[in-house]
Amino acid sequence: MEFDGYMIHGSWDGSTLRIRGTNRAAHLALAGHGRTEEVAVQTSQITGLKLRDARRLINGELVITTLTGQKYKLHFRRKQAETFRRLEAALAESRSADEPTRSAPAGSDLKLEPESGDRGGPGDSPAPKLGRSQRGVARKQAKELAQRREQWEREYELLQRLAHATIAMGHGAHWDGGLALRPGELGVWTGIGDLVEPRSTGGAYTSGTRGASIRVPAGVRVRVGGVRGKYAPGQVAQTVVDQGAVAVTSKRVVFTGTTRTREWTYSKLVSANVTDEHVLLHVSNRQRVSGLSLGPSADEFVAFLQLAMLVDEHGLAEASRAVAQELAAHLQQRP
Repeated sequence: MEFDGYMIHGSWDGSTLRIRGTNRAAHLALAGHGRTEEVAVQTSQITGLKLRDARRLINGELVITTLTGQKYKLHFRRKQAETFRRLEAALAESRSADEPTRSAPAGSDLKLEPESGDRGGPGDSPAPKLGRSQRGVARKQAKELAQRREQWEREYELLQRLAHATIAMGHGAHWDGGLALRPGELGVWTGIGDLVEPRSTGGAYTSGTRGASIRVPAGVRVRVGGVRGKYAPGQVAQTVVDQGAVAVTSKRVVFTGTTRTREWTYSKLVSANVTDEHVLLHVSNRQRVSGLSLGPSADEFVAFLQLAMLVDEHGLAEASRAVAQELAAHLQQRP
């Protein structure tokens, strides 16, 4: 099967999963620095699968963990969720088929029936004990359940904040975001972040000489020739260039720093690339891609950005209904 996610394309043939970013930035976020080839993961290498479903305001995520501890995060939109559910189920089924049977291992102390000649009444039979492998499975299941509940609580808190934001906008509450709003513009979110822009990491100059040494009278040698060299430019990488305040409104994202100000309007926004380090905002009126580094606030920023774009495109009433539906659906999916 072939599938498309958020800025990724991949295929699964029953034994090998192949993934590639649809552009350089997306592939860099997926595969890491220095890797230009597609990511290929064998079923036997997969040790963990974790699927977070997509919602209207929050993209979904399939995290694949390998034997080496490498984690590949595949993001997808709500309309692509069914494809990724089938992919996760297919990977899980193939992975289970490759695992050795763990039932009744040699040397296990699990005894479900008393030995011959020692059959007594119900009160005489001791309760069966779990073997080492069964205890390990139980601990793993309890840990995974705790992680799912923790993730659910974080998403629930974020959805509540989104709901409160729509209520505040509807009531015309004063927004103290440090930015003068334009007519018809609503304040949505504010926070602290770093501005990132592409910068060269620094090049290197290699030089050399070429010429000849000529002997002249009186024992003097004269060297003729010249110096030649070559400049090798360094790699271009997203670099923090300023620190300041970030404001999200119903029309734009604005960064106000100590030395720089940047604005990304939704009417010119082409795409947003979310990585572990940055949120890169591609706009049609600038050739160079810039963005923000928000640390632990990145997920919150992305959720409020999606809300702001929903308000801009469909209006506050529709955005409020969407948040209420997401909150109700989330409450029904509590682990």
